[in-house]
Amino acid sequence: MPVFCPKCHSLMTVRHRRNDSGKQFYGCSKYPKCKGTRDIAEVIPFNTLSKDNGVNQRIVNNMHKVIKRLLP
Repeated sequence: MPVFCPKCHSLMTVRHRRNDSGKQFYGCSKYPKCKGTRDIAEVIPFNTLSKDNGVNQRIVNNMHKVIKRLLP
């Protein structure tokens, strides 16, 4: 599932923290021009949502529609 930057809407890539904690985060692929980041825990994979949870499914579906409209 692609993850998009909250600042410039470019694709994000998985990066490793410098402090050797082994933790990962998403960083903007346009770095250093854009310094947008996202915590991996805040990104919910589209295909892991339960079909029983209709509210979350509708939210994610709407987010995907908005992203498609924003990107060329």
